[in-house]
Order: sequence, then structure tokens, then C-alpha cells
Amino acid sequence: MPPHDDRPTHDSAVISPERAAEIEDVIHRVTRWARTQSWGPITEHRFATTTGLEVEIAVGPPDWANINPIDPGTRRVVTDGARVLHDPTEILATLLRACRI
Repeated sequence: MPPHDDRPTHDSAVISPERAAEIEDVIHRVTRWARTQSWGPITEHRFATTTGLEVEIAVGPPDWANINPIDPGTRRVVTDGARVLHDPTEILATLLRACRI
């Protein structure tokens, strides 16, 4: 019998609408909204804390992180200081490594 693979599948990387609403509720309780803007397939949600720290959360489909080829705008976003918060299938980790080459 082959060993069990505990790594998440691609489908498990999708956040349910209910979970997305919970996350948004928490964000709104600890920050003030700064802006929401669409950048092609990505929607940017920018928030500011009471200390002035700005937090940008980008939400989009997994194919945004395609590395064959890397879109110039995607490369700019990643090399300008992207930090990954949720990447169970390591799609974004692969993109970050590819942008650092």
C-alpha cells in the first residue's frame, strides 16, 4: 500500500465564501479601509492600521502565479516585497523563487 500523502490538493487551496467573509470581518475590526482596486485578475484590498502600517491583500486565481512566462506586472509585485500568507499548494512559493532568479 503506498504511503498517504497529507499535502493539500489544489482544490483545498480555495477559501469558501463563508471563510472569506470571516477573514474580511476580522480585517475590518483591526484596520480601516484604504482602497480596493482591480489589477487584471487580482483584486487588491488595502487597509491601514492605527499605527499607520498599510496591509495589502491580493486575491486572485491560482493561474495568476503562472511562471511560464512570468508576467512583467506580476514580477514587479513579487519583487517589490510580496509576503505569502496562505499557500498550501506552494504555487506562490514557486513564483517567488522564479522571480528571484
